[in-house]
Amino acid sequence: MAEVLRPIGFDPAPANEEFMARCHAAVDIVQRDLDATGYGRYQMRACFGGGWPSSVHAALPDGSYWGGSEGMSREMEGSWLLVCAADSVSSMLKEIPEIEWPVCAVHGGHPGHIWHGEDPADLIKKVAWWRCTNTGHPLAPVGQLTAESARTL
Repeated sequence: MAEVLRPIGFDPAPANEEFMARCHAAVDIVQRDLDATGYGRYQMRACFGGGWPSSVHAALPDGSYWGGSEGMSREMEGSWLLVCAADSVSSMLKEIPEIEWPVCAVHGGHPGHIWHGEDPADLIKKVAWWRCTNTGHPLAPVGQLTAESARTL
């Protein structure tokens, strides 16, 4: 399709590059939280989720990803894009290596336990926050998770 449209001046590549750059930046912020809580061995990257690149998901270096979450889409930006990146990372860890992350330092299960409670990330006053998956209370802004706010390995 892109080859057909290119002669008339339409080139989707710059839009895809800009979109992927935003997704990579959001996943990089979540990676800081993985690193801070001892889960840095799971090096996340952004990848297109099959077919026409309408959504992007967090993936492991081998390309494994979980497409069951909303993922990141072109119309997302700012804090909502960061919430979706956080959810994608957390969902991918839950489904592929079967790890609960993040785990609340006060209430949260045990690393390796799969939760069935609250969503791990949400917007609070227009800021992306990690939430306790047991009670829903805020843990820390996405990108600022610490050993004090979440259990570490």
